[in-house]
Order: sequence, then C-alpha cells, then structure tokens
Amino acid sequence: MEKGLVSIIMPVFNAKEYIEDAILSVIKQDYSDLEIILIDDRSSDGSWEIAKSFNDDRIRYVVNEKNLGVSESRNIGMDKSSGEFIIFLDHDDIMPKGRIRRHVAYLSDNTDKVAVGGRIFNIDNENNYLSEFDIGECGDPEYIKARLLFQGVFIGGAVTYRTSVLKDNNIRFWANAYGLEDHILSVEVSKKGDIGVINNLVLWYRRHDRNTEKEIFKYHLAERVSKMAEICRYALDADGISISKEDSFLLINGISERRKRPLSNGELGEILMVFEKIEKLAREKKVRNADCISAVLKDYRIWFCDEN
Repeated sequence: MEKGLVSIIMPVFNAKEYIEDAILSVIKQDYSDLEIILIDDRSSDGSWEIAKSFNDDRIRYVVNEKNLGVSESRNIGMDKSSGEFIIFLDHDDIMPKGRIRRHVAYLSDNTDKVAVGGRIFNIDNENNYLSEFDIGECGDPEYIKARLLFQGVFIGGAVTYRTSVLKDNNIRFWANAYGLEDHILSVEVSKKGDIGVINNLVLWYRRHDRNTEKEIFKYHLAERVSKMAEICRYALDADGISISKEDSFLLINGISERRKRPLSNGELGEILMVFEKIEKLAREKKVRNADCISAVLKDYRIWFCDEN
C-alpha cells in the first residue's frame, strides 16, 4: 500500500548522455504515487528535448528564464512541489528499483525521523560499478548529527526528506556553495530531527569527467575549503559550540582527504587542541550527542595516527 505522494526534483543542465537513464530510473520505480518536477536550467545540448520526450502525466516541466544553477533550481522545484516526501535527484544519477518504496515505508513506520538515507554505489559513464561511497558507521542518528558537524555524510540524491521539515523551517539550498549544497541541507535538517539510514542501495552516483565536483576541486578548492569551514562553524554554533574562524580552518584543512601531504607534528598538535576545545565545550554545554562527537573526533585521531 502506497503511503503518500513523493516529489522528485531534478534540475536539468547539459546532461544529454545521462538524462534518459535518470528519468527512467524514477518512472520505473515500483512506487507510482509520484510527481516528477524537471527544471530546465537553460540546457544547450539537447538534454531538455530528451526530457520532454517522455509521455508520463506525472512529469511537470519548468523552464528557468536564465541559468540559475543547481541550488536555485532545486529551490524552485521545492516551491512547486506538493508531495509529503521529497527527493532531489541529479540529472546524471540513477535510483535503483525499490528505493522510493523502501524509504517511504521507513518514514511511515518511523514518524520520529525527518529524513532517511542509505547506501550509495559509485558508477562510471557506462553504469559500471566503481566503488561504494563511504557513509561510515551511520546507524545511530546521533552519530550522523555528530559527523555532519565536520563533513558530509550523504550525497543529496540518496536522501528522502519529509517535505514539512523543509518548508515549515524555511530550509533552502544555499547559493555559491561550491558543491556543498547537499551537505548544508543535511546539516540544517539534522538540527530539526533525526536522520535514519536503511541498509539498502538507494543511489547509483555517477562519476565522470564533467562532474561539477571535479571542476570545483580543480578551480575553486580554496573557496570550497572556506565554505566548509563556514558550515562547520555554523553547525557547531547551532549546538552552542563556538570556535574561531582560524580554528575551523585548521580543522577542515586537517581532516580534508584532498590534503596533499601528511600533517607536520606542529599542525597535528594544533588540530588536536581544536578537537579538545570542541569536546570540552560539548560537555560544558551538555550537548545531547557529546559522546558521539567524541567518537567522531576519535576516528579522526586514529586516521591521523595511521597516516603518520
């Protein structure tokens, strides 16, 4: 039995090689109570013509007046959505069959959860399996909240949200987020309730030469690190844990997997001092998941030891 309308929001921009697979993966789900909102962000490669070729009355077409980017396009789709649940799927990713049904069943049975994620497989241009995206030991919602203080946990298309938690709290995608849009949304949602996880594959995430993330790492890495440090401060501050801008940069640069060399002893010492500040403030402020914050920071300490 289907338990609520699900809105699928998909901005479309120059993805002619992948858009058909992405849309078909939604249409062929074994859950039919869907509205599929496709937003043309002024594609110029024929993507929109492919998107419009589908004959399915569940699809709604929206055309931006100009190129607005993924964040604003998703926000437009959210404003036009009417589902009880909402999924933001990228134009080059694929949902495995059964994903929507399983997520809706989970959220229907777990009314205390505001969103749910799951396992993610990386695939290449030809849909070949590459690897599994590491979401860590995320069975505990409090651990998810703790990890989100410092890094992303889910790729956006892997999460199903209760629409009410987004609209009632005016949670929107940030502009100029340098590829961190999904992470910021998860952080904000996690402050409003618990995010669950199912131990099932929920997304095939496509990695290819034209991934936006690759361009950002190549041309805007400094801006991305700065934005990540800003998000870290924002997330910690919401829990009553305030750290300086300098400390947030130390922390984010230290835990970044894009770091090109091991930390020096001096750098490691400075970062560990930041960890200690955070743990102390979490205890003093009686943050509910202080133990989970310590567990996440312990994981980073182990990583540092292994690296050095």
